[in-house]
Amino acid sequence: MSAYVYLGSLSVAEIESRYGFTFTDDERKFMEDNWHRNAEFEHGDSGWHMFDIPAIICLSDDEVGHRIFSILCEHNARNEIQGSFGVAFEKD
Repeated sequence: MSAYVYLGSLSVAEIESRYGFTFTDDERKFMEDNWHRNAEFEHGDSGWHMFDIPAIICLSDDEVGHRIFSILCEHNARNEIQGSFGVAFEKD
């Protein structure tokens, strides 16, 4: 039997600071508008939550989550993200 503990809730500004890159104004607004400050996704919820420990961003498995994933991939492809974190899609 395994137990998992996830701690923390990083804001958009904290993600930028910790990983050394900057979202565009449109990306930042989209991220802020869809941030789940609590780590709970109810059935059908859209958005994201980033844990501090372990470093992982949880995304809804819908258009919102996939857009956020695409934004992160673009910054990563330009080698802007310093460090690494996991990405997980929340399934209903």
